[in-house]
Amino acid sequence: MTFFFLIACSSKEEPCELILDQPNLVTHNSVSVQLRVSGDNISERGLVIGTIPRPTVNDRREVNTSQSSVINFRIDSLQRNMTYYLRGYIRCDGDIIYSNEIGFTTSQFVVLEKGDVVIEVASSDNAQLIPWGPMSQMVGATSSTDGASNTALIAADTSATGSFAANICANYAGNGKNDWYMPSEEELLFLFQHRKEIGNIRPGAYWSSTETSPNSAKLINMISGQSQDAPKDQLADCRCIRVQ
Repeated sequence: MTFFFLIACSSKEEPCELILDQPNLVTHNSVSVQLRVSGDNISERGLVIGTIPRPTVNDRREVNTSQSSVINFRIDSLQRNMTYYLRGYIRCDGDIIYSNEIGFTTSQFVVLEKGDVVIEVASSDNAQLIPWGPMSQMVGATSSTDGASNTALIAADTSATGSFAANICANYAGNGKNDWYMPSEEELLFLFQHRKEIGNIRPGAYWSSTETSPNSAKLINMISGQSQDAPKDQLADCRCIRVQ
């Protein structure tokens, strides 16, 4: 009699691998990054971060309990204008495996998220006690939401040359960028809401780029957040912003 034996063979286990992508957002105090992992028998997934290359699990560690192969991390409470090093790690069959390393430097300027828009804010006032612009001249900078277009219109007006708020922002080159502008009324109100995080905001009036008449424009009181029309030759402070 002939006997046949069927032997069940287990499938080959997938090796453990991981890749750390480049950060998709770096602010003055945080970083957002994606880690991709694959393999069987992974019991722990996370990131390690430090100010010295090749950080380990003995440094600051962020653990994620997700079982997903793509994991999004956001690390907060970082120092401004500081270089950090990141590595992903997994614990596979009891062993710790590290990913590639990524270095990045946090911004020296405050970076804020406004919905899908990332706004960079100058670290100090670009001008204090400065007029908005010349009186008796309507340049069409009437948008309450688009400070960039307002600033471009003001800067293009030949009668508005000189030491005026919008020109200060149009000519500013902070952080090696040349696309700074004077915030619109709505954008300046957003800065008011985040004034403590931004820092160095004086308790007084700041110009927005929003024009309301040939002789007036909107300014925001940084104590109360109140928006009001003011004569263009009134003296107020100015803080420039840009969109990343």
